[in-house]
Amino acid sequence: MALSVRKKNSPIFSIPSYLPAKKSKINDKVDKLIQETIQEKIFNLLNINRKTYIKLVEYFSTYTLCKISKEKTVASFNLRIKSKYNNYFKKITAQEIKFSGVTVLEFDDFLKQYNASYIKDINSALSKI
Repeated sequence: MALSVRKKNSPIFSIPSYLPAKKSKINDKVDKLIQETIQEKIFNLLNINRKTYIKLVEYFSTYTLCKISKEKTVASFNLRIKSKYNNYFKKITAQEIKFSGVTVLEFDDFLKQYNASYIKDINSALSKI
């Protein structure tokens, strides 16, 4: 007589390889959608096709005063790829970012997450526009 022992909480059948190993939460799906939207905006604006190129992006933001609250708000982001042949910045407005369903803060965080360079010396950047 043979005795077989099985763990009580282990599944009888294994999870198929085409299904995710863990159940993803709704927040994870929303975050992924936001990341993909921002990535698509940047790719279309700068004509790039890989996330690794985001490391080569330089950017600065321009500000304006809100007409209602008189607070300083972001008006646009100016982006370019660091290269010798292209010194021109391409502009994406805050309205365009908001119309895509992403907040300006999420857009800025995405650029920081992928190590895009923020230009601190604004005078040199403005002279190249």
